Amino acid sequence: MTMTDQELVQLIQQHGIEVIHFVTNMNTHGEDFPTCLQTALRIHEQKTLSACALSKTGNITVEWSVGIIFDITEVSQLHLVRSTDGGSSGEYGLGEPPTTQSIVASLSNIDGRYNEWRVKGKKKIKGIFVRNVSDIRCWTTTEYFDPVAKRIIPTKDSLSFSLEEIRSYFPDQTLFTFNESKELVPV
Repeated sequence: MTMTDQELVQLIQQHGIEVIHFVTNMNTHGEDFPTCLQTALRIHEQKTLSACALSKTGNITVEWSVGIIFDITEVSQLHLVRSTDGGSSGEYGLGEPPTTQSIVASLSNIDGRYNEWRVKGKKKIKGIFVRNVSDIRCWTTTEYFDPVAKRIIPTKDSLSFSLEEIRSYFPDQTLFTFNESKELVPV
């Protein structure tokens, strides 16, 4: 059954859904933090991006620290929704078209791990989400010296960042986090 834009907005409000494109170790832009999110801010209207839908009513949790919050108001902005990882790459991935049933089902899963919504087209940006303002970790490339290989080897690692650093990377965006009631609040 086809969903209307009004039904989508009501569902998002009813469940307190926030749609967030996170920095992950599987980042598809081929860039490190913060460049990967800065790129996503520039290309989000032309590319389909993976996001998590976090809500007051679901059990989905994420381990990632920083992401872009999209204000989804039209059904055409959603490509697919899934309660688990959709294995997405580029324009492709697993999931179901957005309906009331598929959206509600995507907000919870057996182990409470992340879900995946594929978002596309023109979307308003609400701001930047910071999961835990006192423990911000993002994936980036670091180098270490391998004594056996006797050379420097690049590797992906989760590094710590301050709230001030996050603010400096996104000076035109408002930073948000969740309060105890899972409501979005500015920081």
